[in-house]
Amino acid sequence: QDQLIINSMKGRFASGQIYGDGKILIKGPRDIPTFLNLHLESVDLNIPNGVRTKGNANLQLSGQWLPFTLAGTYDIYDGLISKELT
Repeated sequence: QDQLIINSMKGRFASGQIYGDGKILIKGPRDIPTFLNLHLESVDLNIPNGVRTKGNANLQLSGQWLPFTLAGTYDIYDGLISKELT
């Protein structure tokens, strides 16, 4: 087989839920076209250190080979900044 079709995936990520679907083709060495849709619900992130947020995200991971591209939106509904902003 030369492709992996993901109809539905579910897991836990950053104290929240992650759902996704997509496709991964295997054409050859370093030629692996990948497209994944990811939806994150109620994730709790501390990125960068000292900036804590909680929210939902819709992300797309795509590319032919490393490095892959990550694009999307992250809607924050709660947050705390505990570092000095300079």
